[in-house]
Amino acid sequence: MKKKKISKEEKIKICKLYASGNGSFKSLAATIGVHKSSLQSWYARYKIYGEKAFNLTKRRYSKKFKEKIIKKHINEGFSISMLSGKYNLNTPTIRQWINLYKNATTSEEKEVVFMKKKKFSQKEKLKIIQEVINNSRSYKEVADKYSLKYARVYDWVNKYLKLGEDALKDSKKGPKPKKDKELSENEKLRKELEKEKELRKLLELKIKLLKEKEEIKKKLYHLSD
Repeated sequence: MKKKKISKEEKIKICKLYASGNGSFKSLAATIGVHKSSLQSWYARYKIYGEKAFNLTKRRYSKKFKEKIIKKHINEGFSISMLSGKYNLNTPTIRQWINLYKNATTSEEKEVVFMKKKKFSQKEKLKIIQEVINNSRSYKEVADKYSLKYARVYDWVNKYLKLGEDALKDSKKGPKPKKDKELSENEKLRKELEKEKELRKLLELKIKLLKEKEEIKKKLYHLSD
């Protein structure tokens, strides 16, 4: 079910209704189909920043700022709604930073929280894929850990198993790769050997995954006896 989008005008109107005493957070939130926590967050921002609180502008946040928000929640007990109001931030943004930080198990993974870029490099995608394949973790577990959508992790793994590492490369502008007919015999041979090596590697991974599935089935069968 898609989350309902509320316009800037609707948010201002509902905040004004609450400010004038025309209902509770719960009752007013129900009239526009949102949870009362969303209205609480909007009103906290509205009280401080007025109508400007809902201006739709893209903002970039520094590592220092993200660390400050996360520490205020974890160490000082500030709620997400309080932080949203004080710093005029969307609650989903704060929640994503906190969840990503809490789920990180190493200092390297914690650094992912503070990266300005939203895109994942080929190396980062491979690391995430290996967590699914080598550590036998579910797509959902890995997706939650890195605050990614389930479908995105599934897509990366699927592409990797079918096409190898090249499928994870970012599409960059530049000279187009040579077509097969433009390659020399040595280049063609090298390309074929690379493909063969990659296919063999993928086949071994698929066999490994199938064996693991069979082992799980056997264990479940014995448990049911």
